[in-house]
Amino acid sequence: MARRALTTATVQWCGGADRRVGWVSGTGLWYKSGVGVVPIRRVFVRDLQGTHRDEYFYTTDRALTAPCLLGLFSEICLIFGKHARHHPIRIRQRPRYVKTDPTFSDVIATVRRLLWQQTLFQQPLYREGFQKLSPRFRNWMLDQLSQAA
Repeated sequence: MARRALTTATVQWCGGADRRVGWVSGTGLWYKSGVGVVPIRRVFVRDLQGTHRDEYFYTTDRALTAPCLLGLFSEICLIFGKHARHHPIRIRQRPRYVKTDPTFSDVIATVRRLLWQQTLFQQPLYREGFQKLSPRFRNWMLDQLSQAA
């Protein structure tokens, strides 16, 4: 996909600002455990301003279109932006990669954590079991799972 020309688009970024991105989409094959080789759609997105890292998105549902994935990307950024206005943001640091601004991996981990905390942890079937865990352990578990998903 790196050799194909990027299509440009304007998307809403964190905080509601517009940002120019370039993207390209294609199909390929992927090995899925228990199923074998399956077709996938892949989308590569580049921040044309050069301040954020390139991102890749994959799905085994080839009917999903690239604009749909860009819409999902925008929706995740909007949820994060709304959350960030009222809550401190934790920027996850890695050895040899110090950053001052959140990357999309920080953004999506934050949104996953919010969704799980507000849905799964609140469902009657699970609520009692989760409440037996200490708040500190619950928070640690949410942090770890939201980064790994």
